[in-house]
Amino acid sequence: MAANSTHNITTMTSTEQVIDPSQIIDVAIVGGGVSGAYTAWRLKTSHEFAKVHLYELSDRIGGRLLSVPMPEMPNVIAEFGGMGFLGCQEIVSQLVTHLNIPSKPFPVGSPNNLYYLRGKHLYQREEDVTDPKKVPYNLRKDEQGINPGELTTKAFLQLIPELKNIQPGDKASLEKWQHLRETLQVDGQYLYNMGLWELLLKALSHEAYKFSADANGYFSDYGTWNAAQAIEVQMVNPGLKSRDAWNDAKTLQQGYQQLPETLAAEFQKHNGQIHLQHRLISFVPHGSSKNPLLKLTFEDRTQKHQVTVFTKHLILAMPKRSLELLDQNNFFFQNPQLRRNLQAVTTDPAFKLFLCYPHPWWKKLNIQDGTSITDLPIRNCFYFGTEGEQKWGKTLPNPQKLNSLMLASFTDGKATNFWQAMTESCIYSDQELLTPSANMVFTAQQQLKELHNLEDLPKPYAAFYVDWTKDPYGGGWHTWNPLCKPWEIMPQIRRPMAEQNIYICGDCYSNVQGWVQGALNSAEKVLQDHFNLTWPDWLNKNYNLGS
Repeated sequence: MAANSTHNITTMTSTEQVIDPSQIIDVAIVGGGVSGAYTAWRLKTSHEFAKVHLYELSDRIGGRLLSVPMPEMPNVIAEFGGMGFLGCQEIVSQLVTHLNIPSKPFPVGSPNNLYYLRGKHLYQREEDVTDPKKVPYNLRKDEQGINPGELTTKAFLQLIPELKNIQPGDKASLEKWQHLRETLQVDGQYLYNMGLWELLLKALSHEAYKFSADANGYFSDYGTWNAAQAIEVQMVNPGLKSRDAWNDAKTLQQGYQQLPETLAAEFQKHNGQIHLQHRLISFVPHGSSKNPLLKLTFEDRTQKHQVTVFTKHLILAMPKRSLELLDQNNFFFQNPQLRRNLQAVTTDPAFKLFLCYPHPWWKKLNIQDGTSITDLPIRNCFYFGTEGEQKWGKTLPNPQKLNSLMLASFTDGKATNFWQAMTESCIYSDQELLTPSANMVFTAQQQLKELHNLEDLPKPYAAFYVDWTKDPYGGGWHTWNPLCKPWEIMPQIRRPMAEQNIYICGDCYSNVQGWVQGALNSAEKVLQDHFNLTWPDWLNKNYNLGS
């Protein structure tokens, strides 16, 4: 995507800075991820704002959506960032439909997929995971015979019986929940003051907690996530805890990154301007109280010089770490409430390693797609597909082409440290996609053999990884901390200072963190609350944007 190089350059007199009114823009958006691209598209297509510019630090649009075709597999797309969406996430599914972006199912697996936990192999079948003789955890009698994914539901309902009357997606139920999250106490503590780990151990044995957490595949889902927000996402927000909803999971045929890229392309069609490789250095108030402006200074990393821009509104479509990389001595970040609120989330590390194989060796185990899960450091293993079976490509599938892709390791939390120890020579690289060391590939292969109970595997012909802990992202996603009320902080974050036209959006400080749904919810709230945009005609009017 070509970036427009036109900027609003200021001129100087000997006594003052003179600004040509034609060179003032209406809205500057900094951050070319999905929330930034969506905000730019919505503002420009509203026809309410003539001059909207989108600035992005890197050389691409997409942020933590990064979709890359693999060598010798042009129709198999590796999703190095976010991978897909659920049908119940209406703001995503209906936006995709509105933009006419072709989608396809995102397989979540079958009963032949595997668990490998505490050195024991289990199929992901109900009869395996509910059999006390097969499950390698010392569960209490009342915990036996329960699917590991349902153990948390059991704990929630035991501790909070009122949840039995909450119907996901129901407006009246949502209002009940909003009262509960403010008032509910467990053992004398407000729910929002507790971490999820602490809450679950009040109802589950440590062994049941470990079984559920290990089988889930992600540490952050069972850590110090704010318990009230965790329950809202898993039990109140439609679908995210429902196994049926995952049967409706989808992704985009040409990769999930196609969503922000399409938004950016449509933005440009309406004369929106995109400036890639621009780093925001500073922003300060400028002008009178009657005509307030913000003076922005960017580093143009391609031309190696600074650019000054004047804007009426500034939207920072950035996660926590990107905000921290801005000048913290700036007047904006001196606001005490904002400084506290920015620390209300934890940045969760994430790492992905993809391996390209000459054939889909897992099919000999009757595994077709989806994921297998282990407590080994590789944690989650996704079977991404075979080139000759892709019905979604630009050409007809050729059954003779057997090259296949595996997401060999998708880890978060402490498991990322295991792999980072093997990446010393690449830590300071500016590249997003990196080539793993021979030791990393060898170690992953050894763990894949153990997970699949095989003595040998074919050698991968190509391998790539991404470590989302690197700047400017800091991690793969975020979770709200205990000891705060996220629903009060969200609107404060979106416009931290009432007297300044500066806004923050993105999934980081949203009601559905780690999902495109959260990024779009946050962006849409900024647009409706502070730019007076009307409800999108393509979005279900009963859809809930959150706090």
